Order: sequence, then C-alpha cells, then structure tokens
Amino acid sequence: MVSNPLNHRLRRAGMRLAVAATVVVTAGMGTAGGAVASSTDESVTVAASWTQVFERADVSVFLCTGREKDHDFCHGRPTTERQKRALAASLREVPGVAKVTFEDCRTAYKRFRKAFADQPDIVAKVRAEDVPESYRIRVRKGTKLAKVVGAAKRMPGVARVSDRTMTDGYNPGRDKDADDVAVFLCGASSLESSSCEKYEKSRTSKRGRGITAEDRNELGREIKAMPEVKRVRFEDQAEAYANFKKSFADNEALLAATEKSDMPESFWIQLKSDADSSKVAAVLEKRPGVSETIDMRCLGMGAELAAGHGLSPDLCG
Repeated sequence: MVSNPLNHRLRRAGMRLAVAATVVVTAGMGTAGGAVASSTDESVTVAASWTQVFERADVSVFLCTGREKDHDFCHGRPTTERQKRALAASLREVPGVAKVTFEDCRTAYKRFRKAFADQPDIVAKVRAEDVPESYRIRVRKGTKLAKVVGAAKRMPGVARVSDRTMTDGYNPGRDKDADDVAVFLCGASSLESSSCEKYEKSRTSKRGRGITAEDRNELGREIKAMPEVKRVRFEDQAEAYANFKKSFADNEALLAATEKSDMPESFWIQLKSDADSSKVAAVLEKRPGVSETIDMRCLGMGAELAAGHGLSPDLCG
C-alpha cells in the first residue's frame, strides 16, 4: 500500500511543505477572552470574494461544522453564532493581528471549487456543507505566526488552525517543475520496513545491506522506460543529507540526532500531465529494494485541502 504522504515529514529534506502540511493545528481546550464584537466593528469584515480571503490570509481559523469525526473539541456540534462573535472579538485582541475577515460557507465552497477545478474527483467528494466557515487573519509585519496560531487554537468553536507557511511556495500538482512521485530505497537503516526485510532475505547477493547496485540500476532503467514518466533523477545519501541540513538548519537537536547514513537513497520522478501519480507510486512500491513510495501530488493537494480549506487531506487518495 502506498504510504500516506502526510506521515513523512522528514523523508524529503527539500520539501518544506511536507513538514508544514502535517502541523495543521487541531484546536486545544481553552476559553475565549474579550467582549462580543459588534456587527459594525471595522476590524471584522465579511469576505467580498474568495480571492480576497485566500490571497490575504496569514492565519486561517476553521470553525466546527458538527460533522467532524472523533474530534475532541467540537463534540459533534457546529460553532454557534455566539461563539462566532466571541471568536471575532478574541482574535482581534491577539497581539500582532491587523485584520480579521469572516468567510461564510458559501464563499468557502466557491473558493474550494475554484482551487480544485482541475481535480473533479476531489470536488465530487465534497458538499457545500462540508467546507467549514473560517476567520482569515492578516498580521502586522514581524508578527510570529506561531503565536497567533497558538492563541487561536485554544478558543471554543475552533476545529483547527493553519498558517500560510503550510502551503507557501508550492502549487500541488500544478507546478511544471515539481516532482510527482518519490521512490525511497532500502538501506542499512531501513530494515524496520517489512518490504526491506523481505528483500534482504530474498536477494542473492549478501554483500552489504540495503538495495544492491544491480537492483538500483535496474529500477532506474525501469522507471525511465515507463510511458507516464517525463524525467527521473537519482538522489544519493550525500545529496539527501546536504538538503536535510539546509532545510533544518535551525533545528539543532534534529541535526545532532541525524547522520548521513540515516538518509535513504531515492528516485524523484516527474510525470506527464495526464499520468496518474497514485498508480505509478503503487506499481513502483512493489519493486525489489523499494522501501516506500510517496505520491507527491497527493501530498501537496492534501496540504492545500487541510491548511487552505479546513478539509481532510485524505480526500486525495
């Protein structure tokens, strides 16, 4: 089975999105402070269009719909009108917040359909009432988004919170230079993988551990010959480790705990525009010496669904 892409934050050191997409914040317990906002308060506006909200949101605060499954804080109930007014007032008082804009269900659904117009299978799974209402926040220059997220997630009526760093710089499935499928190979540190354990027991050459050079080269030739493939590149451990150190330069603890030998070798594949990335990933995951595959298109779309629209990333896949 192809791995759930949102569970692989550290597999691709150069993919900042892979980290960001997994930290869409589930709301915690807490109380909302501040007075109830007046409907005439100029700092709380209603979105005039989906483009206005999407382009200007630094932080998105998604409200409960009442249809969240196993959600600890929504309790199967939608956010009440009283909670919405209290949220608007409380969000306005968070340090660094410049403007709070309310996006209703109708506008949210319109924006979702626009964003995923080229993904009819995903659009078909979502009804208007499934898309949560939200407060979209703009912050002042220099404001740390994490502090705004931390304050918002504790407020009653909030299902989840995200910030713009979770989708910045990546256009899932639509970037002409983006990789669509990642294929990670068995290595000395990947024997916890059942597929790699099986591979180790079955291979004829017992020199070293991990995928053999012969099998790696054969896999590379097979990938290049696939009709869906536009291009493929190989990333060795040295390149993977260099990318990892660059991406996590500010995380000293993680860098100290990670060595070059921990990095898997991998193939990064760009597909033709009409190719099915999930099928390609599923086929390659069964090949000898492959630890796992990640559907990068689905990874990006899952991040956009969760961080940009408050929907489940599992809608992709």
